Amino acid sequence: MKIKKKEKLIAHPLKKALAVSLSALMTGFVFSATASYASDIEIYQQARSGNISLMFVLDISGSMRYFDANNQELRSCSGAKETTFTDNTNGISYNRRYCEISSREYYYMRTGNSSNRKWYRCGGSVDGSKSVNQSDCTYILDSEPSIGNNFIGTNGSNPKYYYKDGTSTYYDRITLVKDAMYQLLYGANAIGKDKFFGLTTYSINGDGTHGQVRIPVQRLGLDAEATLASETHRKSLMTEVANLEADGGTPTANAYAEAVAYMLGTSTAGGNYKFAKINNTWYGCLASSTTNNCQSDGYYYNTPVGAFGGHSCTYRSGNSNYSATCYYGAYNSASGQYAAGSGVLLSDRSKYQMPTSLSAQLEPDADTKQCSGQGIYVLTDGVPNGNNSAQSLMQTALAGSSAFTCSDSSGGWDCVEKFSTRILNQTTNASPRDLKLKTAVVGFGSAYNSIPSYNKNLSEEENIALLGTVNDGDDEKRAARWGIRGQGGWYAGTSSQDVIDSVNDFINNLSTEIPAVTTGTSTIPNDQLNPAALQNYAYYPQFQPTPDKSYQLWAGNLKKYKVTSTGTVSYTHLRAHET
Repeated sequence: MKIKKKEKLIAHPLKKALAVSLSALMTGFVFSATASYASDIEIYQQARSGNISLMFVLDISGSMRYFDANNQELRSCSGAKETTFTDNTNGISYNRRYCEISSREYYYMRTGNSSNRKWYRCGGSVDGSKSVNQSDCTYILDSEPSIGNNFIGTNGSNPKYYYKDGTSTYYDRITLVKDAMYQLLYGANAIGKDKFFGLTTYSINGDGTHGQVRIPVQRLGLDAEATLASETHRKSLMTEVANLEADGGTPTANAYAEAVAYMLGTSTAGGNYKFAKINNTWYGCLASSTTNNCQSDGYYYNTPVGAFGGHSCTYRSGNSNYSATCYYGAYNSASGQYAAGSGVLLSDRSKYQMPTSLSAQLEPDADTKQCSGQGIYVLTDGVPNGNNSAQSLMQTALAGSSAFTCSDSSGGWDCVEKFSTRILNQTTNASPRDLKLKTAVVGFGSAYNSIPSYNKNLSEEENIALLGTVNDGDDEKRAARWGIRGQGGWYAGTSSQDVIDSVNDFINNLSTEIPAVTTGTSTIPNDQLNPAALQNYAYYPQFQPTPDKSYQLWAGNLKKYKVTSTGTVSYTHLRAHET
């Protein structure tokens, strides 16, 4: 963003030449502090501005119905139950599926003997905390707790654990994601209305092949909307999430291509293909067929992806004509473009409608581009499959760039990793749009617990080195490497809070920091009683720019220095003020 300079008018009757020399002199002064009212660190907190645009890509495959209990994957649960969460204020309701498992809950651990005995609390520092894992008994107690007959002790004396037999409740993964999205949109610390969010899921109706852009990337709220309940886009997102059902395969790479194509305002379909329908049977038409006629291509087809534009036509096969209804559908059978949700495609369905928060950055006079950030947030819980068409989808998403190549496979790992680095390149020869898209990847499920955590203080290669050897079949490590290469980071989680934390961290990652600058110039005023003489004090204003705010209020300092005969400025006063 271009920062417009806001000048503070200060009485300065000095001649121009003298003012220039004094301003130059100030840069060489030696300062010695004698008082302080506000620090420079406080003044120069980095301002944030621009649009933050985030596309969620959520895995809704069948494995999202699994439970993670005691750090292990539980694929089925006899007697699984459901309860309904309802928010009457916002009109949001969704089912929460859970499994109750009998478990041993540990409260205390005792080590040593009577001469060196130590006690530990399990699960945390609060009275009553517990854990199903003995490894969580780590909080050292100052004194022996009151055990009495309230607990059962394990056999053995060193260490000895005290526990109760109880029942633990575990929610399935799709429920935990819904809980997290609710908190992000309506919780006590809901994402601000200035952010732009959208939603993509995979697969479509459990088919295991397609991803679908369901909700366009739009601003979460308008300035005129007084409450979260009144924000229509926020509610659209949550309503869609609330209705998600976990089923089918895991076409991660295909869905990733769809989300990127949408953000770039391109396509994955590779053009329209014409079909003729006769008595619920689908036939293909040659490319040379006209609007009202279909010349048979000699093949039968399953129901085409996202068929649209039904119109009466004549189907000609051999020397015979048949009355039919003709439609258009996806030429690339792996494209989910024609199953896209409302408002995400151009009117002719040829391409995705680029989000306005991104298209605004492409204007010649755009002043928000360098301050904006956009990214793809991918949450996956399982082994990807059904991604053998990923390369063609990604090439088409890059405006048909054949320069992009990757190795197609059911897992699609090579394609997603190379694609994630390609969309980071802002040069026009690497992407159809002069935009940088970061990718964050979340491995959701207990299978990811053993993968080293992402460290934002380390370089990309250092984070990859932490993963160790990454083989083709190491799906968890490959997911982590994907997020590292995509510069959005990699996260592991098994709870709603893990999802919330990763989203907030990624938003901070996307936020572009504007380096602090100093406005104003140093001034040595005339002596009011003697215009021919200068005062022996210099004044130096410093202000924090706030280009992300609508108001014209800049906080800062006015520093006062005493000018000595040796050319040294003594730092005598610092006063916080606003202008």
